[in-house]
Amino acid sequence: LQTLAIHNRKYAGLTGPLLDFATNSNLKALLLSSNHLTGTISANFLSGVSDIKQPTLIDVSSNNLEGMMPPSLTRFEDMSIYIAGNRIEELPIEFCAMSQWMENTVADFGCS
Repeated sequence: LQTLAIHNRKYAGLTGPLLDFATNSNLKALLLSSNHLTGTISANFLSGVSDIKQPTLIDVSSNNLEGMMPPSLTRFEDMSIYIAGNRIEELPIEFCAMSQWMENTVADFGCS
């Protein structure tokens, strides 16, 4: 799985904790929406991705994830991340400084 670039398992009936995908150095898109993933998003989530300048798409919407998004994701320069439909309680304030995230619309999501 180290060379995996796009992982699409939307509506796949996946259950259990969200893996951290820390060994996937080439991952550019992770599409896991509408499953039954549980638990928190690890601080090591995507830590092995090597090209942090390329656009990265993460969609874990409509699962049962909870807790806080890991601040370590701010190492990515251009990310679109979809988390609606979970029980995420907090976004790190550092996310507000990520002006290239979400197609340059971070300020539209309550950041000042």
